[in-house]
Amino acid sequence: MTGCDIVLSDRHGIYIPQMFAESLEGSKSWEGYDPKDVEILLRGPNGVFVNAVLQVDGYWETWQNILDNACYVDQKGFRWQLHQDGDLFVYCWELMTQEEKENLFNESFPQLAAEDQKEEDNETLELLRKLDAKLDLILARFDGGSI
Repeated sequence: MTGCDIVLSDRHGIYIPQMFAESLEGSKSWEGYDPKDVEILLRGPNGVFVNAVLQVDGYWETWQNILDNACYVDQKGFRWQLHQDGDLFVYCWELMTQEEKENLFNESFPQLAAEDQKEEDNETLELLRKLDAKLDLILARFDGGSI
């Protein structure tokens, strides 16, 4: 399983927010956004006439709000979020590999490598402690003449 996937191609351009809003209509999967934001995005980047007045205010600000706050939690408890860099992606930080993180966000995450190494070191230390305890047990039996 990959930790990220493309939702909408950048070929949809300025209509990506509107198209994503269409997928949110009636959805119970996504959370963290105001349903009124969906109404704004459904108007599209060109807006609509409401009472003979063109309404386009807030399209891009609303989209940024959705990108920053919308998420869903899958059946396994993993939290998925949105990221747009041309294409619109959905990603789960916990499931992403180091390479996926660097590719999706176009930057290096050396602190992640250090954290991964620290976790590996901790696991190695724990394994060594267990082996050391077993060796002590074996030596104690040998010294006691039970082997």
